Amino acid sequence: MRGQVIFYAAAPGEYAFDDPVHRNGVFTKAVLDGLGCEASAPRGTVVASTLHTYVDREVRRWIQKNRNRKVNPATQVSLEGETRNMPLSRCWLPPGRRLRVAFDGSIVTAYGEDTDPLWRRDLPQPIRHADVADLDADGFNEVVLALQDRLVVLDRDGRPRWERRGDLAALQTFTTGDLFEKKTTQIVTLWYDEASSTSRMIALDSEGRDVSTFDYPGELRHVAVGRPTNMHAPRIVVTSHTALLLLKPKKNGTATPLWHHALLPANDTIRGLSIADADHDTNRDIVVTTTSSTTSFTFKGKIVRPGNAAWRDAAVR
Repeated sequence: MRGQVIFYAAAPGEYAFDDPVHRNGVFTKAVLDGLGCEASAPRGTVVASTLHTYVDREVRRWIQKNRNRKVNPATQVSLEGETRNMPLSRCWLPPGRRLRVAFDGSIVTAYGEDTDPLWRRDLPQPIRHADVADLDADGFNEVVLALQDRLVVLDRDGRPRWERRGDLAALQTFTTGDLFEKKTTQIVTLWYDEASSTSRMIALDSEGRDVSTFDYPGELRHVAVGRPTNMHAPRIVVTSHTALLLLKPKKNGTATPLWHHALLPANDTIRGLSIADADHDTNRDIVVTTTSSTTSFTFKGKIVRPGNAAWRDAAVR
């Protein structure tokens, strides 16, 4: 791969800082640390784009902490042609340790393969949901946490990587999955704005950037990522209290609803959502649990195991 990549130590109109503790420029230290495999290394390689993401984040974090002000961005980069994927350093990393997490109130605890805790963190709000996923395919898991008004991502050692706030919207829940079959993992979040009674599904990449969205005129409560077989493209399944939708994610665009089923009668309510082989035919199905029963659907929207609940086709929104 040929081309030129230029990193600038400050944003337009700003200036670079020295770090008296590390006796180096803040920018220079971040570059050296990033090349030393602190930056994300998809498939074991730090590339120009992941190095810049790491450097900008670390410089911005230092300025906020030591100069008590916010800058965004904190640095600049010029990427020529297709150089954003230019390999810069090889990280022969050992396999990441296996993690599992548990939470109680606002406290999350990470465990290894035994019962001894690796680390514990106290978050500013009670935790609604937690999961472990290798977001950037570097062999190391991140910890993803849903709080009331934000999504928080910690690295394998419990250090903050980034967070995404919902402004006035509440974070209902999230799931993770490789939506575009690129060996990386996206975070699929559901946000609900009570004032407008509308929801937004936002799929985020490993750095918290939007990759696909979908708006719904109601409260979305459950989400899953799945596909009938590994030969099929992944799909996003969402539910409200009484509706089930299958979405086709679109990279850097709005997800497309493929079908929409409504639950009858109105006093029945969707309680749970999962992906499983409900009829034992080796294909995965969409399993919806309601107050009255459980119904299983194929990814084409056909009912394969009916329950007591009644469903009707609804207009795709």
